[in-house]
Amino acid sequence: MNKARVFFDTETTGLNAGEQEILSVGIVRIETDGTRRTFTTKVKPVRLEKAQSKALEMNAYTDEAWADAPIFADVADEIVGMLRG
Repeated sequence: MNKARVFFDTETTGLNAGEQEILSVGIVRIETDGTRRTFTTKVKPVRLEKAQSKALEMNAYTDEAWADAPIFADVADEIVGMLRG
């Protein structure tokens, strides 16, 4: 059975999964018929005080650049939908 292929990339506020958060998500989904769907978004961290400064620097994080970014809970369903199957 053929299945869709999904390419998934994230950037985070650090490497400790228990403390750091996702800063951005990029997904490309290629269906079995070749149709491509993409999803990209910045994600506003809610525990910025736990972020590693080097990770923020590497991702060019600024409060202004992420001002309109959704929090993870607001995009989680869309991410799951892109990864399903």
